[in-house]
Amino acid sequence: MANQTAFQPMGKTVVANVSGTVNTVTVTADSPCNQFRIYSPSSDVFVRIGNSAGNAVVSVPVPGTPAYGTPVVGGSGQILTGWQSGSSSNVTVSLITASNASISLVYITPGEGIT
Repeated sequence: MANQTAFQPMGKTVVANVSGTVNTVTVTADSPCNQFRIYSPSSDVFVRIGNSAGNAVVSVPVPGTPAYGTPVVGGSGQILTGWQSGSSSNVTVSLITASNASISLVYITPGEGIT
């Protein structure tokens, strides 16, 4: 459950190479948590947190065609709540750039709290 303290990292940061093609990475926390800090230093990206690779974001939404995924604005970080991750349970995070931009790095850190 999310708490009202500053974000507390609870595992290793995973770096994803994100482009106009969906990339899915696995995130494992050191202890149970269900929040993830997503930091995209350059490009706008769409993110979906799931309990398996089958829950991947598959496309960027366009007017009239909704799609799964939460936008994270380039140059910013955002805390997203998703499936619980822990030492014995992984989550998958799938990402795609919003504008078919060239490869961009996105950092994902499991933890609890708010920014």
